[in-house]
Amino acid sequence: MDGTHCGNEIQHQKVDKLINSWLRYAPVTFERAEPASVRISFNSNEPSWSYIGDELLDILPPKPTTNLSLVDGESSEISSLDQGVILHQIGHILGLIHEHDLTPKGVRVIDDVDGKQLVPLSVNFTNQTSSLSTITSG
Repeated sequence: MDGTHCGNEIQHQKVDKLINSWLRYAPVTFERAEPASVRISFNSNEPSWSYIGDELLDILPPKPTTNLSLVDGESSEISSLDQGVILHQIGHILGLIHEHDLTPKGVRVIDDVDGKQLVPLSVNFTNQTSSLSTITSG
């Protein structure tokens, strides 16, 4: 990746401060690693989005698996928007979908960022560690 969507130190620090907030709800942790299964970009030309659950394992590097475009890179203060975007997209990484994306029988009928039709994912929360990387210029 050319580095134009790698984010800045302020954005990286906000993600680092909030990402493990999910420990209160699920026995998961994130750590920086290469190669990473979760690759975060900050592409302001796209909305914030994330692949859901183990979908992201099918996305080959260096393509991002999550985009946090709405996270402010100017102020080091974590705003409610920053917090909401980061925690929301991390929820998707963990396999959580929007309630309104379910039919009465629980079949997911929305399209993902590549336009594929999706079906529900099973999420088995075990004590696992997921690797995490922010896209950096190379």
